[in-house]
Amino acid sequence: MSEENVSITEPKSMSNRSNDEGNNPMERPEIDQKELRRKSLEVEDPWQPLGIPSPPPPTPELTPICHYQTKAVEVIESYYGTFIDPKGDHHHIKKFTWRNYNKLTVAVINYGARIITMKAPDVRGQAIDVLLGFEDIGGCVRNGIFPLGACLGRCAHHIKDSSFYIDNKVSYLTKNAPPNHRNGGDKGFDKVVWTPYVDKSKVIMTYVSKNKEEGYPGELLCKLTFELCNRNQFRIDYEAHCTQPTVVNLTHLCYFNLAGSSQGPEEVYNHILTLNANCYTVQDEDTIPTGEIKNVVNSKFDFQIPKCLNKLIGLTPKDGYNQNYCINSSVEDQECFVGRLFHPPSGRMLEIYSSQKGAVFSTGNEFGTGELMPAEKLLNKPFNCSATSLVVGSIYKNVKEILDIDSRKDYFEMRDLIDLVKSVKLGDRENMDKIELTKMQRKYLEKIFHYCHSCEPKFLKCSNILNAIEVILKEAKPNSSMDIQIDSLEDHEIRKRIISQFSQLADAVQEEEKKRESGKIKGKGDYLYKAHCGVAITPGNYPNAVNTKNFPNVVLRPGQTYKHTTSFRFWVRAGNPNNWMKRKKYEATLEERKAARKEDEMKASAILGLGLKNT
Repeated sequence: MSEENVSITEPKSMSNRSNDEGNNPMERPEIDQKELRRKSLEVEDPWQPLGIPSPPPPTPELTPICHYQTKAVEVIESYYGTFIDPKGDHHHIKKFTWRNYNKLTVAVINYGARIITMKAPDVRGQAIDVLLGFEDIGGCVRNGIFPLGACLGRCAHHIKDSSFYIDNKVSYLTKNAPPNHRNGGDKGFDKVVWTPYVDKSKVIMTYVSKNKEEGYPGELLCKLTFELCNRNQFRIDYEAHCTQPTVVNLTHLCYFNLAGSSQGPEEVYNHILTLNANCYTVQDEDTIPTGEIKNVVNSKFDFQIPKCLNKLIGLTPKDGYNQNYCINSSVEDQECFVGRLFHPPSGRMLEIYSSQKGAVFSTGNEFGTGELMPAEKLLNKPFNCSATSLVVGSIYKNVKEILDIDSRKDYFEMRDLIDLVKSVKLGDRENMDKIELTKMQRKYLEKIFHYCHSCEPKFLKCSNILNAIEVILKEAKPNSSMDIQIDSLEDHEIRKRIISQFSQLADAVQEEEKKRESGKIKGKGDYLYKAHCGVAITPGNYPNAVNTKNFPNVVLRPGQTYKHTTSFRFWVRAGNPNNWMKRKKYEATLEERKAARKEDEMKASAILGLGLKNT
């Protein structure tokens, strides 16, 4: 820039200069020409006289900085974005990225101490992001009610009635989920800027929560330590100290889809889940524990053995999982196995270890509206079911045991009915008379229709009935423990009833689908997240533990140290995952064949031995 184009501040008048420097010009000090030139080029802030804050500071250098690098792991710091807090202050958000030689990549930002990336390879060595999240800092701020990948605190999960007592002193918290308190309040730890520091392969972030912040008593100094090791283990250490007795429960909310963050619920249903928990906490409609603890045996909460989510994840409006489990731990406050997620098509496997006493298993029911989730359901509003939702939920509870079908043959016959429903939804009603129903199909349809007409007369519609039947049929699974005897009907009676009651189904389904499109959130790659797009296993203390006497202690006092650890370990299962699934599927049959073959060999050897003796 030329000197003529530079605006120069107005110099002082000669009279003022004489008064400042003395009346005798011979006594003036010697002027440094370089300093005079530097001052002449300084420009006054044009916004200051108007009372307008100065523009934000310049963007920091975009060139990444490599803090630590070995043959196994490297840590890189880079600029992620600028966050403007409610006070108008600008914060430059930093991103810290770990990479190891196994192609595992993890990235964390200091806004909310948020994990934004977890790229893991599959059986073919292709690494993709398996963590749900947002594209940039703007997405994190706009979707504040969905703290994906962020640190939850000062107390994660719910606190009933937004209040608690410590030493007979009551503390009232912000009601960000009226009338309850959720995940630290309106300004939880997921919405603050943490102070980062790099120590070799570790990234340390600290934050001081002030007294009465969101209603919590005392100051709380929090320290998080992130580290990725060369064995595909990403470790988070939580540490906190307080100045007054307070409540502390820190954790990270991470939703995973091991097929890829943008693959949707179709791939989530293919995940196989294992949880190291034999008990769960009973909860009310607001997902707040009542204080009762039940065993998971013979319930849909039993994941002690690996189970595929396809048959268990919710198909009714209020279904899906958002449940706290009691983790089995042999040693107090020692890191132990929490759960495992496995995606057979890709071969990716995730194991979670933690020293926490509980873990919340969630399937993202609040992400949009999902398959049958009502569009009116929001986090800060009460749950309102539509007529269709009520029908589906009621039929599911009462008719589910009917669908525990006797044999595999009957199972596939019932699954064929789904194709019938789909063809009708597409408007193909001309060939309905030509469709022949099997004996088993007639039995189950008659049983379901009988229940619908006898038990649900208040809000029942023909389209709702058959829409519910389609959903229930997807829950069908083979079972050999039932002996069903139902009187059959003629084929033409069933066909006539289906034709008459499916006439309004196509229009009703289209209206429902339009409603389901609303309420979705935009994630990575502009993909719209909806219900069941991801699976979260969130270690932590039990929800509302501060108000429940028989739950583990969640109160931290001065002089004590809050200390817990959570680890995410990624694996790739060797071999063809499809073959592995087949082996698991027919494992019992193969064992029976081996036993029969061994028995035949023993008989043959015995006969052969007798023949040799006779000769």
